Amino acid sequence: MSKERLLTVLVLADFVLGVSAIAVESAMQWTLPPLLREAIPGSAVAGTVQTLATALWFVSAATFVLAWIGLLSFWRWARGLYLLAWGLAILVGALDGPSVMTAPGGVLDVVGTLVSGSLIGLVYFSDLSRRFEAPKGQPVVAAAL
Repeated sequence: MSKERLLTVLVLADFVLGVSAIAVESAMQWTLPPLLREAIPGSAVAGTVQTLATALWFVSAATFVLAWIGLLSFWRWARGLYLLAWGLAILVGALDGPSVMTAPGGVLDVVGTLVSGSLIGLVYFSDLSRRFEAPKGQPVVAAAL
């Protein structure tokens, strides 16, 4: 399998696993004992911190979508954007407080993390990484804001 094809498969798997984990957790929360349901992210944290975590979650999700599009289009800044999205997701996890998952949701979350690690390895450490770099001989021009 070509590396470009593998990139497409990993990006699609990352998307599907992320959406599936969210859907499974939403659908199966009722199976948790009442004490564990209280530990679902967001239930222990209130006020400004929860509002910040929710806002960061939406920014993280949008950043992931933009990064996936960029990775599939071989945009130079897509790799960094993907790492930024992961950094935001980690920050959201830190702000959300304790976390409890159902078994199927936990499996999907772990497999999704493995796929993400494979994706990072592919775009940074394989010969595909050259597709994300500026062509030699062309100056890198910073975009005007």
